[in-house]
Amino acid sequence: MQVSTATATRTPAVAVRLVPGARGILLGCKRVFEHICQNGSKDNSVAYIITEPCVGTKDTACVDVCPVDCIHPRKDEPEFQSADMLYIHPDECIDCGACVPACPVEAIFALDETPEKWKHFIPVNAQFYQK
Repeated sequence: MQVSTATATRTPAVAVRLVPGARGILLGCKRVFEHICQNGSKDNSVAYIITEPCVGTKDTACVDVCPVDCIHPRKDEPEFQSADMLYIHPDECIDCGACVPACPVEAIFALDETPEKWKHFIPVNAQFYQK
């Protein structure tokens, strides 16, 4: 695995994983992936997603470590009680990956590392923010 430092306007320096053969490119400080959501729309901005182990758990350790506060709903937001799980906002995420090791139920994955059995959560995450 290669690691480089990228400079962007939102953060002064971000360590970025460059995975050989990955289907993404670096744009600013966010990997951009092209995939088709179940609703047929293209979503080019999802870097990390939250999957099935979070359903019903909603442990907020990931929220606590996120440097840009992009994981919602937070405990102080009205949607927290009714939401089944947490979601990463694709436009706010800076692709730092701090949430991945913080998740106690191992529910967070980089888009290109999402296990096959949980790939259906990709459009679920994207659609949460298209309301």
